[in-house]
Amino acid sequence: MPTPYVGCSEKLYLNDTAGLASAGSGTYAAPDWNAIDLAQDVTVSNERTQIDASIRGGGCNRLFVGGLSDTTIEVQVLYDPADTQFNNLRQAYYDETDIDVWAADFTEGVSGTTAAGVRMGCRIFSFSQPQPLDDLTVVNLTLKPSVNTLGTAGAQQNPEWHTETTA
Repeated sequence: MPTPYVGCSEKLYLNDTAGLASAGSGTYAAPDWNAIDLAQDVTVSNERTQIDASIRGGGCNRLFVGGLSDTTIEVQVLYDPADTQFNNLRQAYYDETDIDVWAADFTEGVSGTTAAGVRMGCRIFSFSQPQPLDDLTVVNLTLKPSVNTLGTAGAQQNPEWHTETTA
């Protein structure tokens, strides 16, 4: 029987780098992953554009090839201006700072486990804060890949499937 995964055991991590409010020492090669514990719902979307490559020899069928990939992470975060990771995210949005995030399938750091998920250098393109009368205050974030120098030796860090096994 396959092992079921439950959303509450999955994590969204932020690599604590020098460019953030907390001014950490994480790098692409040696990340300092910090869970965004205030994250509620996280959605990782991967889509590829469809380019019509139909030809007359296609047996009256439309034929397609894949085009550009579009990776987006949408996350709802509880509003807490006293939280370090919340402040890192807020500063990254307002300063237009590139960040390194990893949406892992379960808690990284548990001895003998392997965590996997999408990792990407990105920017926060939406930082919206609804203020409902009768509910918690949250911030809705939209993260998309950016032109960045977060990779090894200042290289572009594109979205990738990332795994880490904890000793």
